[in-house]
Amino acid sequence: EVLAGVPLSGLGCGRGEIVAAFAPLVTSAADSGDVEGAFNLAERIMELERVNRMGPMFHLPPPASEAGFLVRAAPRLLRIRSLMLEAENGDTERLRQLVEQEQEIMLRALGPDAGRLPGIARLAKGEAQRTWLTVLAGLDVALVEAADEAVQSGDETAKARLAALGDSYRSAMRLALEELPVGRSAGALGLFLPRPVDFFEVYLSLPEERSIRLFFPDGEGGVLAFSVHRDMPELKRLDSLPKVFSTDVIPVVPDARSLPEGRAAALSGTQFVRGAWSLKPFRSKLMGIGLEEVPEGTGRLRTIAPKQPRRWP
Repeated sequence: EVLAGVPLSGLGCGRGEIVAAFAPLVTSAADSGDVEGAFNLAERIMELERVNRMGPMFHLPPPASEAGFLVRAAPRLLRIRSLMLEAENGDTERLRQLVEQEQEIMLRALGPDAGRLPGIARLAKGEAQRTWLTVLAGLDVALVEAADEAVQSGDETAKARLAALGDSYRSAMRLALEELPVGRSAGALGLFLPRPVDFFEVYLSLPEERSIRLFFPDGEGGVLAFSVHRDMPELKRLDSLPKVFSTDVIPVVPDARSLPEGRAAALSGTQFVRGAWSLKPFRSKLMGIGLEEVPEGTGRLRTIAPKQPRRWP
């Protein structure tokens, strides 16, 4: 829960660091007989690592010229977005007027900066994602400033403000996650927010006559092998990762260095589901990753054509 609420400036980890740290929890769940729960927990852990690995590549501390804008814009944009969401099930005319009032207040508060789009928001294509990226970036800047003040002053009021900002950030994250499309590409917002799928979502996305085998470290030097080919996952304990995979199995391995060469594969079930959802009528290939004769830390991409995956009911 703590890792899931880490703000933008706090993202970051080494390769396999989060997976290795929490692997014993997955093993414990599996040993207790909760195989589906263990699978879902593994997916959640892999998503947390993905966000912590990718987030810092796309977000740098904003320059001073943007920091003030972000801090001023975040609470107003959050208020506007919340009102817009309320309007879907409430008094739309009254809420529309409130949204207009909040927008006018925000424009006055921002002054000449009102029309300027901050750097992180330029990653997004749609208005909703631009709004949430601006909100999260603004709250992140405010959190960093509040943390510095709380450490330097030691004042209880400063500590209370820091705690309140942390709650606001986590609340904004939850609202933003509710707007992320399930399974499909999460766009720029998905670079910073973990949105794992569960076992059932992976099962529904399987190509016909194919299965998925998720290999996850057990924290003791071995491997947990989850099989997804029916409405309940199966689990085997292995001493090591297999060298050869059956042609009807799509391997899922959280370490790109261990992915098999020359075939469809994925780094997580979540990545597989998003890839399956992204297939268009004239695009029927999922992406695989090959690492043969490639320098450390790089990867060569190739496409492998599976059968069209089943869609959601």
